[in-house]
Amino acid sequence: MNVYPWQTEQWQRIKSTYETERLPHALLFSGRYGLGIGGFAVNISAAILCDDFSESGIQNEQDRNWQLFRSGNHPDFNHLQPEAEGKQIKVDQIRELIDFLQYTSQYGRKKIAVIEPAEALNRNAANGLLKTLEEPPADCLLILVCHQPELLPITIRSRCQTIHFDNQLTSQALQWLTDNIDDKSVTELALNITGTPLAAKEFIESDLISERFELVKELQVLQNEQVEPISVAERWNTAAYTTVVLLQSLFHDMLKLKLITQYNEIQNNDLTKNLRLITKRLDLFSLITCCTLLNDIKRSIDSTVSYNTQEMM
Repeated sequence: MNVYPWQTEQWQRIKSTYETERLPHALLFSGRYGLGIGGFAVNISAAILCDDFSESGIQNEQDRNWQLFRSGNHPDFNHLQPEAEGKQIKVDQIRELIDFLQYTSQYGRKKIAVIEPAEALNRNAANGLLKTLEEPPADCLLILVCHQPELLPITIRSRCQTIHFDNQLTSQALQWLTDNIDDKSVTELALNITGTPLAAKEFIESDLISERFELVKELQVLQNEQVEPISVAERWNTAAYTTVVLLQSLFHDMLKLKLITQYNEIQNNDLTKNLRLITKRLDLFSLITCCTLLNDIKRSIDSTVSYNTQEMM
């Protein structure tokens, strides 16, 4: 229950609107994966329900609201997520949420619901939520956590006050990452590749730094026709999302190498020599085609659309 350094501005903004009684009935938290937006939404909910906006977390351990919230049993809080990872949020879940919001707050503050990720709402669920956004119950707050706001209907986005979380690399993010991992030598590299501090931390802890080397070797043997493509696709398919993210980064770098002569824009700058060797044997059209395909695959995964990963690899 604490606020990351890159979330301080948003925390203070919401605190101010809450204390001056200008809090809207619906907030849309928007930003990339790896910025801790979902956790931020939960922390804001706790702060409102416990009336404690300390950035270091709820301080009063004796507070009844805090005890209930920490145990996951607060009657005025609902955290709505898909029933399974990668699935959609269904209309029946929204109907239950609407019923929850209709009841009077048991502790005299607000009824708060966090919907995460909001882009997982299917069409019927989105339509059901829209009615509540148009005519919200008294003393309720809806918080939508969204990493791809373009996938949300404009009718929903227009009825929420959007708070954007900046995904630019900052000294705060780099310092936080350096303070929270063992291998300090790869912090900047991981941030360059992932773009966000929490994703970079997971990237390092999952040893994806080394996984990139394996992918580059496989790209080289594929290019030399030393292995059957289907066998490589089968291995990539075991960690489809991670593989797509890494390949996307590598191919974007190769496209840059094809178009520019300066290498300071390369994310995987420790692999520049290897990537240049692969790039020399690829024409510009092939690189653009690969980048476009990888972008499409990642969007398909992020938007929870079912697909055949092996075929798309």
